[in-house]
Amino acid sequence: MPHGWTVVVPAKSLAQAKSRLRPPAGTDRRNLALAMLADTLAAVIAADVARVAVLTADPDITARARDLGADVWLDGATGGLNAALRDAVTRRAPTGPLAVLTGDLPALQPEDLDHVLTAASTARSVFVPDRSAHGTTVLTALRGTELTPRFGVRSARHHTAAGALPVLAAPSIRHDVDTWPDLLSAVRIGVGLHTLAELPSQAAPRLAH
Repeated sequence: MPHGWTVVVPAKSLAQAKSRLRPPAGTDRRNLALAMLADTLAAVIAADVARVAVLTADPDITARARDLGADVWLDGATGGLNAALRDAVTRRAPTGPLAVLTGDLPALQPEDLDHVLTAASTARSVFVPDRSAHGTTVLTALRGTELTPRFGVRSARHHTAAGALPVLAAPSIRHDVDTWPDLLSAVRIGVGLHTLAELPSQAAPRLAH
């Protein structure tokens, strides 16, 4: 796989993040959202990439991202996620290949990201459909290719229409989490230690990766 990938992980403010998660009483949604982001970032940082940046305006996310070793790109755009990504990429102008990865992949394994980026090195733009096959967890653009994010409802269809090619990928990189059942399903795959620490005891397995 060619080196030099910049991976950008956008992250909503914790006040807005994962509003549909609805964990059991006594489990804080914001702490869970931050923990899932931390596990996602830890896996990306362990992969064969050149740099990792979190796109956010949230101070708590900023602090956690920097503690883990990621850069922080200030999200100052209005108009939603896609506009924020386009603005950030225009301002930062990364010189190598670029990947956008969602921050709600607590079961992500570094080698699964490496596999996707290896496949992405042979096409101008690829995307990874989420486990429903309707959403998107990863979008890439090689150097010299404009990033055309279409995250949102039916994003897989919209990314295909924009010219990105779908890539087969392992469950860990397709398993995004929006609801409590989603998270319990991710636990069965194997979530990271940050997420595990926030789970109520009845939902936590004995071991995490």
